[in-house]
Amino acid sequence: MKKTINIQINKSVLKELESYSEELNKTKESLIEEAIIAYFNKLDEELSDKRIHDIKFAKYPLFSLEDMIKNIGLEKC
Repeated sequence: MKKTINIQINKSVLKELESYSEELNKTKESLIEEAIIAYFNKLDEELSDKRIHDIKFAKYPLFSLEDMIKNIGLEKC
């Protein structure tokens, strides 16, 4: 399901968007959606790198599987 939003965009960016839209025979809306999805993929990579960094430098505690099983009480099953 799609939902409508309103955004303000720089005139030069809009001009490029219109140019790509015409040349590729795609709607501006579809190009914007594709661009956002591509950017989210990039953000996912950045978040993964950040989380790996945080784990390497012990920003978050790590627990073994055995400790987790004990903590949630599964060893009694």
